[in-house]
Amino acid sequence: MKKEILHIYVRVSGDKSAKMNNSIPAQREAGIQTAKRNNMEYRIHREGDINTGRSATKDDLRNRPILQKLLDLCKAGEVKHIFYTEWDRLARTRQIAANILEIVKEFGILLYDSRSVYDIKNNPQHELMLGINSVLSQHEIRQKNERIVRSLGESAKKGNWSGGVMLPYGFRRERIPVYVDNQINRVVSGVLEIHPEESKIIQRIYNLSLQGKGGGKIADILNNEGVLTRGRKSLSKGLKLKNRRTGEPRIIKPENIIWRSATILGILKNPLYKGERIYKGNIIRLTPLIDPVLWQMVQDNLKKNNINSERNNKVHFYLLKGMLICGKCGKGLYGVI
Repeated sequence: MKKEILHIYVRVSGDKSAKMNNSIPAQREAGIQTAKRNNMEYRIHREGDINTGRSATKDDLRNRPILQKLLDLCKAGEVKHIFYTEWDRLARTRQIAANILEIVKEFGILLYDSRSVYDIKNNPQHELMLGINSVLSQHEIRQKNERIVRSLGESAKKGNWSGGVMLPYGFRRERIPVYVDNQINRVVSGVLEIHPEESKIIQRIYNLSLQGKGGGKIADILNNEGVLTRGRKSLSKGLKLKNRRTGEPRIIKPENIIWRSATILGILKNPLYKGERIYKGNIIRLTPLIDPVLWQMVQDNLKKNNINSERNNKVHFYLLKGMLICGKCGKGLYGVI
């Protein structure tokens, strides 16, 4: 007699669960042991990779192709037994949970975890238990997100940087001297401090802007002098991007990570350089790299230049404005007199 098949669904999202007992190998082993206890064969269905996990609040079946395929097999009558270690491995939102429970109930699928078997088609209590698990999972995710937001907010108020791995040009992480075996050991904290060498470049960018140099001209000056961008210093293997229009990936080689007009303008308009970091609508005061008066002079100058720019001259009508897209980078093309 042919044995039943236990379909083992394993998944690790992009949180710290991979470092705990919910890793892919642990989930596989738990499923295999369950199959053996029930005298069943097994099939492993692995969803994605830890590096491609999305936020739990944005979780849906569109980014869960393996789960979607498993549910389609249920509808086709090819799957009758599904294993998962924890409910939030299977469903992390009530929408997904409702979809799964509807299919499982309609087609009489048995659900297994490491402790129990659930037959929601024939046992209303099982349906109630899984429904409660779904609500509790959603509640736990919401609480976790609130704790993260509070923690990041408190950290930002103390001056810690939480804006990503790549720090703003002109800054570095604070280096605190600590004595270890009577020797000074520099310990890096999360607080931003002014980078002594890069800050000179920032000062120069602002001064060049006040002299009437545009973003493109300033970028050309820095590139011609061999001044490296933060990306050029950090990304030794280059930068992988996607075309915004086509979704096609493209690689920017390290030698092509150079100063560009948009980068310069981003620096000139960033209030971080006058000592103000905007976080969740709140202003956090930091040590200014640029004098606030100088920063405001640059903003006024940029606004004046933008108004007088030939590109923004409304007298001239560009028939194809907003319709032409660069096939290489995906950015819009514009007319210039």
